[in-house]
Amino acid sequence: MSDSTTRAAQIRMHAMALLDAIIVLCDDVYQGRRDVPERQVAVQTRAHLEDPFLVVVAGEFNAGKSSLINTILASDVMVEGATPTTDAVTMLRYAPAALALSQQPGWVVRAVPVPLLQRLSIVDTPGTNAVIREHEVLTREIVPRADVVLFVTSADRPFSETERAFLAMLHEWQRKVVIVINKIDLLNSQE
Repeated sequence: MSDSTTRAAQIRMHAMALLDAIIVLCDDVYQGRRDVPERQVAVQTRAHLEDPFLVVVAGEFNAGKSSLINTILASDVMVEGATPTTDAVTMLRYAPAALALSQQPGWVVRAVPVPLLQRLSIVDTPGTNAVIREHEVLTREIVPRADVVLFVTSADRPFSETERAFLAMLHEWQRKVVIVINKIDLLNSQE
C-alpha cells in the first residue's frame, strides 16, 4: 500500500470516528431522536465514507450500458440484449464468490469476484427513457448519489431530446459526467 493510500485510509478512519462522536452527541442532546437533521447528515456522511467510489452508468434503454459495464469489468456479469434487460437499479460490488441480494423492489445488489470492484462500485440503471416509468424513477434516485456518471449514448441515435433533458438534470445536480458514445460499429459511413 502506498503512503498516500495509507494516509487516505487514516483520514477516512478519523473522519468516521468524528462522525460517530457527532451521532452520539446528537443522541445525547436530542434524547435519542433520530429525525434530527444534524444527526441524519452525520449518519448519511458516515455511510458514504464506508462505500467505495460510486460509478453510475446511465443513458437511454438499449444504449449499451450493460455491454459497457461488461467491457469495463472484462467479465459477462450483466445480461445484454436488444430489449430492455435491466429492470432494476443493479449495484455491482466485490465479493470472493458471486451472489445476489435483492434489497428492496427495484434495487439489486450483486457481488461478483471482479478485482476492480474492490475499489469501486458500479451501478447499472434502467434506461432514462424506459417504457416502464418506475425504471426512470429508480434511475433518478440513484444518480444524485454518484461520484461520477458514465452517460452512454448510442451512435445510431445520439443525444435525443430525452438524453439532453437528462444531461441538463445531471448538470443541475452538479454530477461529474463522462459521455460514452457506444455502438460506433453500427455506422456504415464516415458521416
